Amino acid sequence: MSTEVIGRPGAGFDAARLILDRYFYFAMALLIAIAVPLGFSFTVNDNLFHPVHPAIARPPILYVHGSLFVAWIALFLVQTSLVRSRNVQLHRRVGMGGIVLGIAMIIVGIATAIIMRKYRVAHDNTESASFLSIPFNDLSEFAIAFALAVSWRKNREFHRRLMLLATIALTGAAFARLPLPMMNNPWYWYTFTDGLLVICVLRDLWLTNRVHPVFLYGLPLFLIGEYGGLTLFLHPPAVWLSICRVLIA
Repeated sequence: MSTEVIGRPGAGFDAARLILDRYFYFAMALLIAIAVPLGFSFTVNDNLFHPVHPAIARPPILYVHGSLFVAWIALFLVQTSLVRSRNVQLHRRVGMGGIVLGIAMIIVGIATAIIMRKYRVAHDNTESASFLSIPFNDLSEFAIAFALAVSWRKNREFHRRLMLLATIALTGAAFARLPLPMMNNPWYWYTFTDGLLVICVLRDLWLTNRVHPVFLYGLPLFLIGEYGGLTLFLHPPAVWLSICRVLIA
């Protein structure tokens, strides 16, 4: 059992804590790898593969962005699998490619957000340029967590939590597409993303009786970013609208 795990009376508790300690990150990667395609499956056909208005071509960058997104989720699952199987050397070698992929995700993600917002505003008068605050927030959270994870890659406890945090930051768009009545209200878009963060906090509390600094500071910062982004989208101040209009001009 990991030295993090604090013993408790009872074999049942010990076995559950051992499993949670050993398999948590792989289980979270698997959960995200299932949840993200599930969320996008409800809209990807109409929005990408067989669009409702086929005569209006989708910007090519959307396909690049989608491919990078899938690659990242797959990479995260592979990397957690390598760690679980104790193949650390291969994990590190693959990780170098992951750094390149992460940087590409940020650059292409920003470009995609701007190009797609311009596309949607041009073809739908109900769309607002202020929506840029949502993808910008998600990408900012990903970028910061990713950069810190790379910087602290030799610190196992920080690195693995930060990589998980970066990947969780990408789940909002998928969860918001779930065909649930609550998702008609933008204020609920991040409900399941925040749920994943709460699971991380509870795991730390159960195993170590404390919350690791990554989640202790990460959770409130995520909440601030999410609801700040939603406020800019739903109640945009004039200066934010002006910035968005310049970006998509």
